[in-house]
Amino acid sequence: AEHGQRKVAAMSVSEAANLASAFAEVSKVAPQVEAETKQAFSDFCATLSLHVDAQMNARTQSQQLAPLAASKLVSAFGELRCYQAGPLAQRLARRCLLPGSELAAGSQSLGAAPLRGVAEALVKLRA
Repeated sequence: AEHGQRKVAAMSVSEAANLASAFAEVSKVAPQVEAETKQAFSDFCATLSLHVDAQMNARTQSQQLAPLAASKLVSAFGELRCYQAGPLAQRLARRCLLPGSELAAGSQSLGAAPLRGVAEALVKLRA
């Protein structure tokens, strides 16, 4: 997590989403690892949240964020309980995932599993 935090600025949003998903999966299958690295995961989430927020603000319509990457980020933020990323997760869901939203228009729609993960993550982040 600490290494990922240092490298996140050089990553694309898609790469960062994949890394966040991997950390979320580790926290699910090995809770003892998550307990031992809680602060590192929290610091990673804070850095990632700032990076993704900056990337979203800098993107133009031609540089759309892929809905799958957005769903991975939202799900990872929820699984890792990155409460500081709650507002970003909501914006990602609105801008990238809702049918007819500005960035989802013309992109491939997501299946039920990623959408369920997003819904569960948003609930976790509101708790």
